[in-house]
Formats: sequence, C-alpha cells, structure tokens
Amino acid sequence: MISLFDRTGVMCRPFLKCGVSTLQVDVHHGPGLRIAEKSPSGAIMYTYGGCVTDWYECWDTLSLVHNKGDVVLLAAFPPCTDLANSGARWWKAKAKKNPNFQEQALSLVVWSKFVAEGLGCPYFIENPMGRISTMWRKPDYIFHPHHYTRYCSDDNYTKKTGIWAGNGFRMPEPWKDERLPPSDDRVHKTPGGP
Repeated sequence: MISLFDRTGVMCRPFLKCGVSTLQVDVHHGPGLRIAEKSPSGAIMYTYGGCVTDWYECWDTLSLVHNKGDVVLLAAFPPCTDLANSGARWWKAKAKKNPNFQEQALSLVVWSKFVAEGLGCPYFIENPMGRISTMWRKPDYIFHPHHYTRYCSDDNYTKKTGIWAGNGFRMPEPWKDERLPPSDDRVHKTPGGP
C-alpha cells in the first residue's frame, strides 16, 4: 500500500496491522528510503523522504523488494493550502508572488494519478473541496468525516472533502455512530498552521 504526501502514517497503520507492507512518501521524512517499522507478521512500513515527483528514484529503490503488481492501493493527500476553498482569502496575494501557484499545486494531484495509473492499482486522491473541481474535474465522491464516526468517533465534524478515484476504487458506505452528538465545525474554527 502506498500513501503519498503522508507524514503521519495514519493511513498506513491499518494495512501494516493486517500484514500489508506500506510506503509513505513525503518531503518531511528523512532523505531517501528507510524502514520505519516492522509488524509481527513481517510487513514493513517504509518511509521515503522526498517529493512525489522523485517517484522513479523511490520506486527503483523499493523495487528491489517489491514489484508493481504487489501494490493493492495508492492513497494520495496532496497539499491543499493552494487549492481548498478554505484558503481562498490568500489566493490573490499568492498569485501576486506566483501567478502559477495553483497550477503547480494541481500538478501534484495529477502526478498522483499518473503514478497510480502506472502501477495499475486502485487509487484515491483526497482533498477538501476547492479548485480541483474546476481546474481538473469533479470528484467521484464527496463526504464529511462525520459520515464515518463508527470507525473513529473523534471525526465527528464537518469538512466537505472530495475523493478523485480510479482503477476500481470504491468508497465505503457511510458508517455513522448515531449515539454521538450532532457534528460540529471545529475544522473551520481552527487557526491555520502545521
């Protein structure tokens, strides 16, 4: 399982727990390919420190132990700061510094699709609603985290999010914990930052 733009490994942990080796690619990991963790089953969590556009270097290194037919899913979480509607108030100032800032951000989204298509595995690209829909295409799925609170009750909040998917990926049906209070809008009230 490959997770692009993944600093935390949250997406990879359930796969690792089930015995599936994972790869996180993010600029915030140390340079190059590393083994971050091993599961009792022998599955390995790899991290690769670099941009997803360094993909060929990363894959060449990893292909010593895996081939592209081994990949069961690619998940991508490209940076949303230049594309999500929540950042629209800064777009004008960003455009003054770099008129192509959104095209550059969108190129990481499209690159994620390119990598997944090359691997031939199911994939999804996640991003809050924003410019991807108008600059590229409409999402295949739209959800809010509170739709899936039976998996994680801490996700009882609204955040309209798109999923652009392919190669047979199917979004799971909502699984809401009806015992929880109504969802809140905490994400919209959280100050920006890391």
